[in-house]
Amino acid sequence: MIKFRWGGVIDVVPNGTMFEGLVQLLDDPVAREISFEWGPSVEAVERTGIPHLEELLCFVPLLGLGGAPVAANLQRMDFWSASRRAFALSAPVPARRVIGSELFFGSPLTSRVTAFIDAFVALDTATLDRTVRASAKQQHASGQTASKATRLSGSKTEQLQDAVFDRLRPRVEELRAVRAGLPNAATSIAAGICRAILQPRKLDDDEYEALVAPFRDAGIEVPSRSELLAR
Repeated sequence: MIKFRWGGVIDVVPNGTMFEGLVQLLDDPVAREISFEWGPSVEAVERTGIPHLEELLCFVPLLGLGGAPVAANLQRMDFWSASRRAFALSAPVPARRVIGSELFFGSPLTSRVTAFIDAFVALDTATLDRTVRASAKQQHASGQTASKATRLSGSKTEQLQDAVFDRLRPRVEELRAVRAGLPNAATSIAAGICRAILQPRKLDDDEYEALVAPFRDAGIEVPSRSELLAR
């Protein structure tokens, strides 16, 4: 899928995905927002009207040139001229990510996981950095027992990390200004909590509570282990 509004980037689908599977993402509100990133467009059409067949909604200035991805910056433009301009300003076109990274091996991530990611990404920079440091310190002190217990295959872990990093992407430079490794550390730490939320049976109550404590201290409403087991 070529996304001209990002200055021309390609999001690819997992190997073996059929076109019908990609279309099915449109039925999932979470996937619709993360994979197709259409939130600002839905808001903008109230102002611009629905584009015609050979039109599109284009961010002005282009996101690839530093424009902000907000509805107020969307304008109706001719598809072909806007596409040519996007390619001219961003060649070569990079592959950016895997579409469906918000899916966990064919199934949508649970609402509890997506809610956690949303709350984590929404933390202010100082609180996010402090929380990541506290979590890393806690896991180191425990010998990373909980992290090891919830370990997944490399491909599944990568999918969870992609889901987190895709949400953190707009803040990468902001986080790097605090410390260079913060985006990667935040991605890894948050994905670890996602693993625990997905697999509460692999931890006992004390292990789970110790793992999520730094995030609760930051004001994030992480579900209890008993809530997860009662699903």
